[in-house]
Amino acid sequence: MLAHAEFDVPLDFQFVMWTSSSRRTLAHMTVGGAPASLDMDVTRHDVKRRNNALAGFRYEVVVRRDGQVAATGGASFTCMPPGACAGCAAAG
Repeated sequence: MLAHAEFDVPLDFQFVMWTSSSRRTLAHMTVGGAPASLDMDVTRHDVKRRNNALAGFRYEVVVRRDGQVAATGGASFTCMPPGACAGCAAAG
């Protein structure tokens, strides 16, 4: 979503994920009687471009619930135009 919304990556592009991590704080994952209010802080790193278009980046996320860290995570990926990754799913 971030790549599409902030970098105008077309919706038909695919993403090859290189790394992915997440941690949760179980005490802040309980389900209550009302919707929880969550805040997300996203930090981008190592933004790469190819021909003035986004080629990929790494990001980190901190999710807070009621001001307390509920989860953290991150990932790195490469953007692939349609047809460029024809064998990716089979190779995985």
